[in-house]
Amino acid sequence: MIPDKEQFEELCAAYALGALEEEERALFEEGLRNGGEDYKKIFVESIGVAYLLNSSVKKEIPSSSVKAMLMKKIHGSKKQFSSLAALFEHIALALGFGNPRFGFTIAVLLLILAFELGTFAYLMYVETERHFTQQILNYNTHAELQQRLITLENELDQKNEILNILQSPVLEVVVMNGLDVNPQGYGKIIWDPQRNIAILQVSKLPSSSADKDYQLWYLDQKKKPVSAGIFSIIEQQEHYFKVMELPSIKRTEKITGFAVTLEPKGGVPQPTGTMYLLGTPTTN
Repeated sequence: MIPDKEQFEELCAAYALGALEEEERALFEEGLRNGGEDYKKIFVESIGVAYLLNSSVKKEIPSSSVKAMLMKKIHGSKKQFSSLAALFEHIALALGFGNPRFGFTIAVLLLILAFELGTFAYLMYVETERHFTQQILNYNTHAELQQRLITLENELDQKNEILNILQSPVLEVVVMNGLDVNPQGYGKIIWDPQRNIAILQVSKLPSSSADKDYQLWYLDQKKKPVSAGIFSIIEQQEHYFKVMELPSIKRTEKITGFAVTLEPKGGVPQPTGTMYLLGTPTTN
């Protein structure tokens, strides 16, 4: 759930102070991730304020006597230096330059240098803030691209494994049909018996919940089920593929069928759940 903007501002302030609880952090991250540009702007402004507050000196209210003394100094300076040139000469003499004209030039140069340094520092601050803001705004995009890249790499690896299996000289093909619990489901096993590796393809199976896994079984000569691996379907997909290494099977051993059941998370030694798919092999 995305917090409203007022609540998100409070969460940003707490985040800057490192005072977010676990639930508040989850709500804060949800707002930053899915709240849009307005929420990102609120976050950037909050971080900027926190940074400035953190780097500022401790402020104290001066006493009335100190204030009066400062005001007296200011008024005295106004009377003493009737012109800008007189002020520069005073600065030059204070810096230890005996010749007022020479000191005047040095003072002007020092003030110009101070102005240039101040301008440079301000521009550096603006550029740093701009870069920081852009980094925050691009955070989600970068993370999404990274995740997409990982997904594409995994898909490419799987496709290469599938092509490698299909090039095998001997293949077993098993067509599995949906049973009464889910008659529209179906699947295939394309199995390389020499390497005991297979391509599993299933279609129109219901999503497996967080505490469940689908489990693939092969049936031996006595039709005893032997686990061949587990897989999950997060959302109902038209076609789901997975390359699976099957348990070591002797070449003389005859497989009489394959089946898919829905079992507790992590799988079980022997099937206990509902059977969704069942099929028998044919030799190509």
